[in-house]
Amino acid sequence: MLDGGHTDAYVFRPCIVAGPDALLLLQNIPYIQLSERMPGPVLRALELLPALKPVLPDPGVPFQLVHHDDVATAMRAAVLGRGTPGVYNLAGAGELTMSDLADALGWYSVPLPDIALEATAGLIARLPFVPTEAQWIESFRTPVLMDTAKARRELRWRPRHDARETLREMVNAAQANSLVR
Repeated sequence: MLDGGHTDAYVFRPCIVAGPDALLLLQNIPYIQLSERMPGPVLRALELLPALKPVLPDPGVPFQLVHHDDVATAMRAAVLGRGTPGVYNLAGAGELTMSDLADALGWYSVPLPDIALEATAGLIARLPFVPTEAQWIESFRTPVLMDTAKARRELRWRPRHDARETLREMVNAAQANSLVR
């Protein structure tokens, strides 16, 4: 720490990091975890009946993605000494919703009314031991959108991938690796 409480380091706060080599988002979707435990005959039956696609609830809350390569270019800028040490938000251009994710996966989405979301979140908040997967409900309640102006201005950071392109690349990679069908 420098005098005055300032930091002498570059700190990056990316939104959801995605792309073909960052499949953590898809691996945390409950359907994918379920499909890993589902018996083979049941999975084959689901594949034969296209009407039985997974359904994602969509509360309409926007989220952002940043491509892993764009995070790397921000880190490179810091190593080269661009900008001043400090905190930098990272996000690709554009916002997505769960409906966009469902569309990219070829799944269905259904609007989730605010009252249903609030009731579910309230129930989960009262549980003494909440599984990690259930804590994701909070991300459905409040958008957390990054302002990347400082990174663009001081680091001269220009992400090459927007949110939709990043999502498309991630889904294509997940399908190629049989993580989703």
